[in-house]
Amino acid sequence: MSLHFAVAGAQRCGTTSLCYLLDAHPDLRVLRPLRPEPKIFLNHLDPIAYLETVVRRQQGEVDELLGEKATSYLEHGYVARRMRQCCPGIHVVFVLRHPVERAISNYYFSKSHGLESLSLEQAIHGEQERVDSMHFPNISVHPFAYVRRGRYIDDLEPYLQEFPPEQIAVVLFERLRDAPLTTCQALYRFLGVNDKLVPHGLHSVYNRTDMAMEPVSDSMINYLMDAYAEPNRKLEERLRIDLSEWNRPSRMLMELMK
Repeated sequence: MSLHFAVAGAQRCGTTSLCYLLDAHPDLRVLRPLRPEPKIFLNHLDPIAYLETVVRRQQGEVDELLGEKATSYLEHGYVARRMRQCCPGIHVVFVLRHPVERAISNYYFSKSHGLESLSLEQAIHGEQERVDSMHFPNISVHPFAYVRRGRYIDDLEPYLQEFPPEQIAVVLFERLRDAPLTTCQALYRFLGVNDKLVPHGLHSVYNRTDMAMEPVSDSMINYLMDAYAEPNRKLEERLRIDLSEWNRPSRMLMELMK
C-alpha cells in the first residue's frame, strides 16, 4: 500500500482549495479527514502500517490514486527522507504564495484562532524571540513563525535533494487563484490522470480567514519585502521559475498599505 501524492505545504497558500480540486477527479482521492490532517509521516512511527490499515479501509475496492494533505511537512525536512523510504514513487506538491501576503494571512489566521494577541508589527519584530522561547507541544509547527515560514527555499531543499524533478511540482498560489483550470489540469498531468476534466468547485475558496485585515504601514511592508528579497532570488534560481511579481507589493498588499 502506498500514497501516490502528497500536498506538503505551504500554510495559508490555498492547499485546502487545491485538495478539493484534486479530490474532484474520479481517479484521485485525498485521505480523510482534511482537518485535522492525518500527518502520516509526522504522527506515526510506522507509516507503512498506517497505510496498510487506514488507507486500505478508505480506499475500499475503488482503484483510485491516494494522496494526503499535510501543510506542516514542508517545515520538517526529515519527512522528505521518510516519505521517499516509505513511498519512493510519491509525487509531492507544494503551493507557494507571495511571502509577504502569506505572512500577513498567517498572522490573522493565528489571531482568529485565539493564539495571537500582539499587533502585526509587534509580532513580526518579536518573532525570533517568541519562536525561541515559546513552545507548543501539541502543534506541529510554530504558530508565530510568520516570516521564517515564507523563506521557502530553506524548507524545500530537503525535498529537492531526496526526489527527482519529475516527482515534485511547485504551484504558485497566484496561478491557482487566477487560472485555476489551467493550473489544476497541469497537476492532473503531473499525477498521470486524465487532464481534460473540468472539476466542480473550480472557483470555491476554503479555509478562508474572515477576520478583517487592518491597514499596514509602508515601513512594515517594505521591511518584509526586504526580508524576502534574497530567499526569493535563491528560490527563483533553484527552481528556474519567474518570481518577479513577488519583488513588489501585490494588489492585496497595496490595498492594505496606509
